[in-house]
Amino acid sequence: RLAPQNCIEGSWLPRPSMLRVKMAGVSLSSVLLAAICAIHFTTSASVSMSFETVAKGYSSGIEDKLTEVVHSPEDFERFWRQHGSIMFPPPDVPTVDFQRDMIALIFRGTMNSGGYDLEVKGIDESDSEIVVRYETSDPQPGDMTTMALTQPFHIIRTSASGKAVRFEESSASTADPPFPAFILTFDKGADVEAIVSRIRGLGPVSHVRLMVSLQIAMVNFDSTQIEKTEARDLLEGIEGVKSVEEDTPF
Repeated sequence: RLAPQNCIEGSWLPRPSMLRVKMAGVSLSSVLLAAICAIHFTTSASVSMSFETVAKGYSSGIEDKLTEVVHSPEDFERFWRQHGSIMFPPPDVPTVDFQRDMIALIFRGTMNSGGYDLEVKGIDESDSEIVVRYETSDPQPGDMTTMALTQPFHIIRTSASGKAVRFEESSASTADPPFPAFILTFDKGADVEAIVSRIRGLGPVSHVRLMVSLQIAMVNFDSTQIEKTEARDLLEGIEGVKSVEEDTPF
């Protein structure tokens, strides 16, 4: 946020033209302006708030996406009863001193499988508001997950405040999928060793393993030199190669 050019607004400082006192060649108005501007910018900076996890998991009776701040034991008990409604026996309501703390609830809603998650990463407090930052993540292709419905959630406790609370969601970064190896089969009667020798001579190829007894080959590429689709097309275009299948590592 940009401060006014002279940091003079309303009645909180007399205009410089009204201040005539000089100190060691520097006007008193300049000194006061610098001090007040410094205070203004210092108080507007955000600071981190500490927090504790009350509960975190993947099964909840709250089936819709929800972000909420709770300031009273009555409201918290209502949310908690709904949250634990699918559990048997239902969990006891955690003890919270609402004179000192408040509760932040974050639910992703019902997801169609496992592998979905969310986690509070931090809380920032400024002069005007509190921002709860949380991160979501989704299953990636090839991940082994349960096929059961899940309801990821994170419930935290932090210092009570009357300021407005805003929830800020971000997505976890995902690594690029691993570059696959390719499994090759060959036409009947093809000179397999000659074909493999030719493949080994291709620039982007990093390794070839021939399994003679099975008459198949495993081909690896240097992913910095070629794209996956280009590698597949290259292998499929070699005479004598019958099929090309991807073998993506988990």
